[in-house]
Amino acid sequence: MSTFVSGGMAAFTYWAFGIPIDNVKNRILSTPLSSPIPSAAQVARHVYRTQGWQGFYAGFVPVVLRAFPVNAAAYFVYESLMKTLGAEKTRS
Repeated sequence: MSTFVSGGMAAFTYWAFGIPIDNVKNRILSTPLSSPIPSAAQVARHVYRTQGWQGFYAGFVPVVLRAFPVNAAAYFVYESLMKTLGAEKTRS
């Protein structure tokens, strides 16, 4: 059970730090082709001015609701297979 929770918490931690950058990137990529491409700093300033720091975490809940169980299961399966195959005995 602790392996499952560890994998889920790893996903939560990753997205807690990664989603602000991901949101800035997505806003840059969704700029219409007819408009000049803004810099990351320009987008970040705009998000902060219009939505505050919460704007950087838009979509965080759905991302974590997907990522937590997926990564938890993946890490659990990985560790279980390593234990079953005896691969953890080769670690020093």
